[in-house]
Amino acid sequence: MSRNVWIKYFIETGYSSEGWIDFEAEIEKLLVLVEEFCTCEIYKCEGKVMSQVINPTMYKAIKCVMTHSKAMPLNVGLYSKSDIEKIVYEDVKIQLLAELKIELNDLIRALTIYMREFVGNIKVSCFSQQIKELKNINLLNFNYTYTYKSVYGSANSNHQVHGSLANDDIVLGVSDNAFNNLDYVYFQKYFQRI
Repeated sequence: MSRNVWIKYFIETGYSSEGWIDFEAEIEKLLVLVEEFCTCEIYKCEGKVMSQVINPTMYKAIKCVMTHSKAMPLNVGLYSKSDIEKIVYEDVKIQLLAELKIELNDLIRALTIYMREFVGNIKVSCFSQQIKELKNINLLNFNYTYTYKSVYGSANSNHQVHGSLANDDIVLGVSDNAFNNLDYVYFQKYFQRI
């Protein structure tokens, strides 16, 4: 995990947040920057140094990805027309996305282990007596853990919308309408749930 592109990106961009939604939004932010760079911003780089022609936020993100990925190595010099054509017309972006998919799967696996070993073992001392007294309930759960069962007991039906630790099927991704093309479909929650 110390070489994981996503982990490197979060560390190098100074990501800090309290919740999962922000975490997924940051994944989406990087993917949007990759798409913008590979389809539009790269053209600005011809005959120039990338850091001087694209905005600093994009540069920081793309530099991080290029530094830690094999698919799109970092070019610190001038970009030639052939460098740009390789990124735009060859399968460099597709290779990069394939690498980011593998890295995301590794990140999800690491988060699964962390939640199973640490979050799942936290003893809950505060709970709602009213909820505990409910009988015959069906639960729609957006939590990956089995906290409800460990605190309140079983529900008649417990549907975990974004997957569960028990089934090793955590859904961690971007919104379903984040991209207009199918290059990013693997990263979308709807696709991951399927």
